[in-house]
Amino acid sequence: MIKVYDLICDKDIIKRNSIRAKKEKVISRMEACFEDYYSSLDQAMELTNCCIVEENQRSLNQPELDSSKYLMTCYISLGIPLQEIIDQHIIEGKIFEGYFLNEIANEMIMNLSTKMFKKLKIDMNLNGFNMTKRYSPGECMMEMSYQKNLKEILEEKAEIDIHLTENMLIVPSKSMMYCYGADEHNAINNEDISCTNCSKENCCYSRKKA
Repeated sequence: MIKVYDLICDKDIIKRNSIRAKKEKVISRMEACFEDYYSSLDQAMELTNCCIVEENQRSLNQPELDSSKYLMTCYISLGIPLQEIIDQHIIEGKIFEGYFLNEIANEMIMNLSTKMFKKLKIDMNLNGFNMTKRYSPGECMMEMSYQKNLKEILEEKAEIDIHLTENMLIVPSKSMMYCYGADEHNAINNEDISCTNCSKENCCYSRKKA
């Protein structure tokens, strides 16, 4: 199991997402209170992040994954208290606060997943293996139902209690579950996930430039 706890937040990406969402007025107000809001979320987090690396004996209906020698199943969650803070602001009609805190949380979790990828890539490369791109249920032609498969791996190997809704969404919502394959025959891959060619609109984790 690999754990990574160094977590930062890229304010510039939050700005770009605010502009993309047609929230231009958010920017000046955001500048004035960024540090306070970032600090409040940082204190509220119950961070869980891990990766299970195992010899691949599973079928996830993805040829690149299924043919890899190792399966790497990852989970990141910022915890329920943080989501409750965001939800409470929305309930109380504090739309700016809720929106802004939500953007910060999205950037936190995306940044952490990138850090995990870099750590895993170094470790696997040192052992002669190349990682595939990231595969997430509901994306990359991977059906949402495979959330159950990843959940089973994590709960069995890492003793993590993960809750899924009837629609296979993770609770708390500021969580991610995904996987990679690793094999000596895989092509060299230096990018965790690319937003450049993605057609998905209004993605909260988008890294596209506005």
